[in-house]
Amino acid sequence: MAGPNPSGVSAPLSYLLLTLGHLWMLPVSIIGILWALATGCKPVRVDGDLAVYFVARPGWPAYWWFRKFGFAGFTLGTAITFVEVKYLWNQRIIRHEKRHVTQCMYQGVFSLITYPAASLLAVIQGKHHYHDNLYEVDARAHEGE
Repeated sequence: MAGPNPSGVSAPLSYLLLTLGHLWMLPVSIIGILWALATGCKPVRVDGDLAVYFVARPGWPAYWWFRKFGFAGFTLGTAITFVEVKYLWNQRIIRHEKRHVTQCMYQGVFSLITYPAASLLAVIQGKHHYHDNLYEVDARAHEGE
C-alpha cells in the first residue's frame, strides 16, 4: 500500500485529483493543441510528461508571433509551445510554463477568462499587462524551484 506523498495526500487520491485536473482543463488543452497545429507548430515528444509540447517553425504564424512579442513559450492547458527547440531544455522556462499548466488545472475553462482579466486589472492599476499579470508573477515565482 502506498504511503502519503509529501503533500500529505495519499497516492490514490493524488492520482484521482491529477486525473480530475486534466479532465477539468481538457477543453483548454484542446484549444491549445489546435492553436499550435493551426499556426504551424511541430509536435515534439518529451518522455515522462503529461504535457503536449510543440515548437514553432520559422515562416509560420506562431514563429512570427513569438518573435514579435518576445515570448519563449506559451501555454494553453497542457499544450506548451516554444519558439525554439532549445527551450525544451531550459529548466527555468519549463518550470514557468508548467506552472501555467497547474494554474489551468485549478481553473479549467475559467482560465480563458481569468488570465485576460488579470491583464486588464494590471492595466487598470497602471501596471504592465503581461509582466504584472498575477498569473505571470506567480509563474515567475516558481521558476527557481
